[in-house]
Amino acid sequence: KDWHYPLLHMTEGVALERIDPNAPTQERHNWSSAASVTGFGTPGKRNSQFMSPAASPTGISVLPGTFSPDNDGFDDRTGIYFDLDAPGTLVRIRVYDSQGRLVATPWAPSTLPQNGVLWWDGTNDRHQVLAPGRYIFLIELIRSTGKVQSIKKTVLLARRN
Repeated sequence: KDWHYPLLHMTEGVALERIDPNAPTQERHNWSSAASVTGFGTPGKRNSQFMSPAASPTGISVLPGTFSPDNDGFDDRTGIYFDLDAPGTLVRIRVYDSQGRLVATPWAPSTLPQNGVLWWDGTNDRHQVLAPGRYIFLIELIRSTGKVQSIKKTVLLARRN
């Protein structure tokens, strides 16, 4: 129930769909409510919230750079794609608004596989959708050697009128 799109008032009859079939099954950010335009379910078809990790570039990137968490089945989430050069990396990610205020910590510090994706649905730590605007991911990679690498990536959270 807690994994559904936060702005849905009624979730009865709404399917939860995996975003990336290759990502961990029990990861909250890998699930979303089926899009309303598909009747809140896509039995026998590709999930309406499916996003392919095949576009994952080398290093760390955020795709799509502009997303709209409105549950229409199109760019409802953004992914932090990573392709690391060594296993055993710990990651800490914090999300800031354009004024530099911490607005979300969607993932607890975690160890990463060498490549994959972390999905963000545009919500704060109370699962409330944030206001439209530019957000900054502060991504800290902590290597097993103790070396810390800080990376900043921006994303635009948009809304349709």
